[in-house]
Amino acid sequence: WRAAAVAGAPGGRARRRPVHVCWVDYARGFFLCDVEAGISPDKVWYVPLPVPAPKGYCCDDDRSPYLPYCRNLAAAGRDAVRFVNVAPRFCCGGHGKTSCERSRFAFNVTTSNLTLRADGEPMTWVKDGLLDCDELWLLLNYGRLPRVAPKYPIVSSDKTDVVYFVLCENHYFMDNADKTVWMLEI
Repeated sequence: WRAAAVAGAPGGRARRRPVHVCWVDYARGFFLCDVEAGISPDKVWYVPLPVPAPKGYCCDDDRSPYLPYCRNLAAAGRDAVRFVNVAPRFCCGGHGKTSCERSRFAFNVTTSNLTLRADGEPMTWVKDGLLDCDELWLLLNYGRLPRVAPKYPIVSSDKTDVVYFVLCENHYFMDNADKTVWMLEI
């Protein structure tokens, strides 16, 4: 098990230290620790992510360190985390990579929230957002941007309903690709 990131959920304006600390593995899930209760074996919980890693990204696979390009877990307030997942999709609506030219860059962005509970009670992910690439590409201001999947999602620390992405053509796989990089706010 290898942690890809460590994040803390802030304790509000009056508090300076995190209430929860999470050790994240983007292929499997995260460990949650209630810092206020102290770190002990009975105060650390494993929480699986709401969707499995993309096909072909096995937990022991050398490619799993690259999962942050399509996934992120971040604090979404004092007692919640938000998971963002960018996944490829078929033109017919299915999930996963395809060789179909029409679906080559098709994707969905899914966001899910989890209210953190340190009392041992079950926690349930709530899917609160789904954005299909076709919805994004139809926006008037999107016209001059490349029609590729956004990468490296980052949840805003000020507005947890806002997610930032890096958007650029992949010049390693596309002939004459534009090397310009954009920051996309959704």
